[in-house]
Amino acid sequence: MLAKERQKRTNYTVKNVETVAAGKDVRARLFTLAPGESFLGTRTARSRTTS
Repeated sequence: MLAKERQKRTNYTVKNVETVAAGKDVRARLFTLAPGESFLGTRTARSRTTS
């Protein structure tokens, strides 16, 4: 992660964390934010196209 990206990160207060699936090499968890907390979206990899 680049320094600029780290500066843009926002801290959230998490109310609850629930493991919904777990295996030897994978874990999926559901995070519930505290009342009043929200986020605007998710980070995804930018798609690249070639001409």
